[in-house]
Amino acid sequence: MPYYSTPIDRSPERGIRPDVSDEVPISWTLYAANFVIIETSVWLPEAEGVVNITGDLESLLASTVAYPPARALACRGLEDSDLSWPEFAQQLEEGLRNYIESQATSGFRLLRCLKDQGASLDMGGYGGVGRYYWALAANEETVDWVSDHTYEVFWSHIGEFEVPAGCVLSPELPGPLSADSKRGSLLAQAPDCANPSVRGGEYAWSISAWRAVLAQAESLGMACLGGTFQFRTPLHTIEMYRLRMETSDRSAGEPWADYCQRTRAEMIGQVDGILKATDFEAEAHKFRTLSDYLRKNGRTGMEFLAFCPTLESESP
Repeated sequence: MPYYSTPIDRSPERGIRPDVSDEVPISWTLYAANFVIIETSVWLPEAEGVVNITGDLESLLASTVAYPPARALACRGLEDSDLSWPEFAQQLEEGLRNYIESQATSGFRLLRCLKDQGASLDMGGYGGVGRYYWALAANEETVDWVSDHTYEVFWSHIGEFEVPAGCVLSPELPGPLSADSKRGSLLAQAPDCANPSVRGGEYAWSISAWRAVLAQAESLGMACLGGTFQFRTPLHTIEMYRLRMETSDRSAGEPWADYCQRTRAEMIGQVDGILKATDFEAEAHKFRTLSDYLRKNGRTGMEFLAFCPTLESESP
């Protein structure tokens, strides 16, 4: 199925839609500040502003038909973009590739819909009874899920989907792909840094992996500006701001490699000091909802303690 980028027609009588004939059968993929990406079953004639999407981006868009979360999340991060087409296409390609390649560890689930999510399902509505949709996040009240009609992320009351016993979903949607998330994703490829917790685009690792994370960051040319300790349960992300760590600024003329090595050493000293001086079980029970969760489930705060570094790569 061909994919195109085309300008948006914002005329009052037509609303916001692609600037193509009303007779062209289209499926919405993404609209941004000045254009829309569409998929259609017909070939469009070349016209000013209409770009036929080919190559890797076309292949990635086609692949997301089988995995709607990748398209929905990549597009969600670019909806308000004012980038020109070449830069926009590059960022969309990076986002699609990231979410497709991370699907094995995403934790998303296919859940059965129990209630119609739109009144116009035959016309490309949102979701229907008995169909299965990808659920991305959930809490005690709501579930965030992806429509394979519109490739958008929606939320519904948790009771409108069948959630089997033992199904655990992140309490937060993944954040948009950013420089920080790219650095975290790169770190996670190392065996000693695998299986991070990713929430809102922010990477955190089990406290047992913090030394390996800092070592891998330095080997990849990343300086550590600081970091925090968090408790990350399936239902909570709680940050202890008073235990925040910060390294000193880069000196004038300091080589980047030296800066990376120095900030790693500074972080090691700070993390060691805090771990020795802090009763994290007592810290966990300072937060009422977390304390209730731990008692109810017979767990300890240390099981959910995470290290969340702030990293930076050298500017080009």
